[in-house]
Amino acid sequence: MTTPAGPLPAGASPAPILRVSALCFGYPQQPLFDHWSHDFPAGLTWIEGDNGCGKSTLLDLLAGILAPTAGMRTLNGIDADRQPAQYRDAIARYAPAPPGEAPDGRDVQESARAMLRRVTGDGPDDADSPVGGWVAAMGLADFLDKPLAHLSKGSRRKVDLVAAILRPTAAIVLDEPLAALDLRSQSVVQACLAQAARQHRRIWIVASHEALTGAGDDVHRLRLPSVG
Repeated sequence: MTTPAGPLPAGASPAPILRVSALCFGYPQQPLFDHWSHDFPAGLTWIEGDNGCGKSTLLDLLAGILAPTAGMRTLNGIDADRQPAQYRDAIARYAPAPPGEAPDGRDVQESARAMLRRVTGDGPDDADSPVGGWVAAMGLADFLDKPLAHLSKGSRRKVDLVAAILRPTAAIVLDEPLAALDLRSQSVVQACLAQAARQHRRIWIVASHEALTGAGDDVHRLRLPSVG
């Protein structure tokens, strides 16, 4: 199976790096990170851990959606606290959106075609655009002109996932990208992740309960400790 190609992020260095230093964060009665530090290099990092250990929370912290109580996060020298808008713009975040909610809070009546063009800058019919290849590979051609709110859970996740993968950023964080996908789409995403592990063009950080097949020894594995 041919994997649709993603773009090299505009303005990204050949080897981007995301640095986390002395990160602190937790919820009432549930501390998660206590002066936690880690460097995420270009390539693919697979975050593993039991339910409740903080995988999704960590992804939100890395993406700048949540603010830590202490610590620093920098992406290619961009400080998340001092340059929050620039930092968030440099990271694409995918997480399954709740029913009836757009992934970035925008109007759910927006069509899948319009959303993909807005996020990626290209449309599925544009010459040499990777969007068309992804739309075909994920079986989305018949759903492009439907509002996001009218899509099934599986189709909606595919659109959100393609938009995140093709958004031209230096880093991308994916929360359970294989969940609720059909087997063919899972194979396409698995092949994409295996390619990302080898290319080192951008930073890919993935939390997944399912094994990332094909990446082999190229994937960086990071296991979070259990809480409690």
